[in-house]
Amino acid sequence: MWNPDSIEFDAQEMRTKLDEAEKELLQSQESIHTLRKDYTRVAGERDAQKVELSFLHARLEKAETRARRESSANRPRSSTSSGETASREFEAQR
Repeated sequence: MWNPDSIEFDAQEMRTKLDEAEKELLQSQESIHTLRKDYTRVAGERDAQKVELSFLHARLEKAETRARRESSANRPRSSTSSGETASREFEAQR
């Protein structure tokens, strides 16, 4: 048998469930939006760090090249080995 009170109760219960589902959907959409903003920020920071790392790597390579160049410029230009030079100096002191 048809009971109008029961139908009204079922409709109200369905409205309540629908309202709750809509609230959950809005919260999920807000969470997704927040996660996307965070991801974009982190990705931007990562890209900035990559650029900085590239810049620092280039500076390091330049410094290493300059150090090698200066080191080779400060070495003695003699074609003899250091052992032969020491031997000649020892002979000269005798």
